[in-house]
Amino acid sequence: MKIDIEKGEKFYPVGISGKILTYIHEVIIKIGDYEIKTKVAFTDELAVKINLLGRENIFENFSVLFNDKLKKIVLEKT
Repeated sequence: MKIDIEKGEKFYPVGISGKILTYIHEVIIKIGDYEIKTKVAFTDELAVKINLLGRENIFENFSVLFNDKLKKIVLEKT
């Protein structure tokens, strides 16, 4: 599925480097065997292409462990 990014809802998250223009879309993502409808913010304003996945519908359905040493994120269904 191709998303027309600029048709999403405009949103300006703020971080240590200031704010950037993002476009929010509701999408279905798959984590393991689970499919979850959630919102994702897409942007072209960063030097590194990333998309921002927020807490809504993820942290309330999964235990999330950030392991910086191993550079891993572990999600377990709650």
